[in-house]
Amino acid sequence: MQISVKDISKTFLMDGSTVKVIDNVSLTLERGVFASVVGTSGCGKSTLLQLLAGYYPPDSGRIVSEGNICLLPQDDLLLPWRNVIDNSAIAAEIRGSDVAAARKRAFDLLPLFGLEGFGNSLPSQLSGGMRQRAALLRTYIAAGDFWLLDEPFGKLDALTREAMQHWLKQVWQTLGVGVLFVTHDIEEAVLLSQRVFVMSPRPGRIINVLDVAADINDIERLELKKQIKSLL
Repeated sequence: MQISVKDISKTFLMDGSTVKVIDNVSLTLERGVFASVVGTSGCGKSTLLQLLAGYYPPDSGRIVSEGNICLLPQDDLLLPWRNVIDNSAIAAEIRGSDVAAARKRAFDLLPLFGLEGFGNSLPSQLSGGMRQRAALLRTYIAAGDFWLLDEPFGKLDALTREAMQHWLKQVWQTLGVGVLFVTHDIEEAVLLSQRVFVMSPRPGRIINVLDVAADINDIERLELKKQIKSLL
């Protein structure tokens, strides 16, 4: 099961001018693989995720998706009047599928997502890290095959962000989803990923694909980070 992207491009009209944001991008993401996309601000990382999620079609090229895909933006977008369980089941309501089954599934997953005892809590009663875990739970209930994560930890403090990085890696290993994770943070990309896609400045192109060994040591990690930084 995979997402296959072949030679996609996207142009937008901005302030009366056409701007090419994505140019001839190709990549493949298999289920069970954790990959990151790094690049400078404005290079089209978020646009790439939105294209993969089907928010709008590419101008050219092809996207072939197997399995369910869900995009989680930087803001958690939890509905403030709904508790954690009700937020998690919203996709089932929208699709007209089995809401009771979605709620039960969310309840059963609360411990894995660090939310045991908080199923009836409103978003305002949760910490920043807990809100992101609730949003990821909603993402998993909505789409259990591929997660497109757009800087989900960008607004968290440093200690919470570090804890969330390690937690996300454990959850990914447990659930076996495919993850495409957008970040500006090279350290974060190398820490979390098996594969790193490096994008050029606008118009965004994939200029390198780097694999991260599971047993990478500190010296190799440092050299990889230097290599990625030199490309940006």
